[in-house]
Amino acid sequence: MNFQLLTALGIAITGGADINPILGVAQDIIPGNRSSFSEQFQRLAHATKAVVEDPEIAYDPVNVRDTWFSVANYFRNADTYVRGELEQSAHQQSVG
Repeated sequence: MNFQLLTALGIAITGGADINPILGVAQDIIPGNRSSFSEQFQRLAHATKAVVEDPEIAYDPVNVRDTWFSVANYFRNADTYVRGELEQSAHQQSVG
């Protein structure tokens, strides 16, 4: 999970994330708990999406673009471990 946090932080240089919210999420993740990782990033994605959809904040098109990019990346991070578990579960059902 540490690698996924570093990846999320690395995307910040291209406008695809903000460092402070990711560090906040990192504090709330239960170490070794993949569900916690996904839940925290999903919470961040929904909160960021609510901000970018506020018309009073949407005055700068570059900021809006970067914030939508962040939202997409936060949802992508939320999906990282959940997808693997779903694929593994489907494989086990087809084999077993």
